[in-house]
Amino acid sequence: MEDKKYYTIGSIKKVCTLLDVLSEKKEWELSELCRTLDMPKTTVHRMLLTLEDEGYVLQEGRGGKYALSYKLFHLGRKIVDFSNIVDMCKQIANRLHEEIDETVNICVLSGTDMIILDKRASSHALRTDNLVGTSFPIAYSASGKVCLAYTDQERYAPLLRKIRQETLPVLTDKAYRVFLQEVEDARSSGFAYDNEEIFPGVRCIAVPLLDYSNISVGALSVSVPTIRLYKKAQEHIEHALFNAGREISLKMGT
Repeated sequence: MEDKKYYTIGSIKKVCTLLDVLSEKKEWELSELCRTLDMPKTTVHRMLLTLEDEGYVLQEGRGGKYALSYKLFHLGRKIVDFSNIVDMCKQIANRLHEEIDETVNICVLSGTDMIILDKRASSHALRTDNLVGTSFPIAYSASGKVCLAYTDQERYAPLLRKIRQETLPVLTDKAYRVFLQEVEDARSSGFAYDNEEIFPGVRCIAVPLLDYSNISVGALSVSVPTIRLYKKAQEHIEHALFNAGREISLKMGT
């Protein structure tokens, strides 16, 4: 069991855990939340009432189900608005989008997930169009694999352990070995791939966004329906994506 850090405030940690659980689906019964959290009903109910008073949680009438409000989304959008990464990527991501007309995503690492900070959707009727704020496990996403390949070496081993322990669906031994090899391949080539691991029929190609020390601060990715990703199209996308990623990294001081 992990040692409790001297500065940890137990009640705040419980609230953070509650928010994480609430985010896993649209709405929750109180009893279901208590079972999932393994906390007393009185404790969970008081936390929910406090979060409701502060505008973070909604309840459907007296005795109804609980759900997160849009307040966290609003706070998240503020973070995106203040993000230098999005500012530095916008113009180059726009050019990339115009050149290839496929969905372009700007992603950053958050825990064991990658989060979409910004996107440009393809004009094709058949396309991926995930919401800003959508998250994907590092182990199953192209952006996650390439970010991990270029992460700070001090963070690499601890992050790998967390990925092994926390990724859902759970990584089998074989899947974990394949994942590690894909990370090594990304470190060598500068590209990582999602081979329909997130959505059937959709593939993703990603390159790292690097700071002055060649450490990843995010990833630039392109999502394409598999039916359009024939050899010549993939080569064109990889070429354009590589140039865009390199240009952004140069702006960041690489």
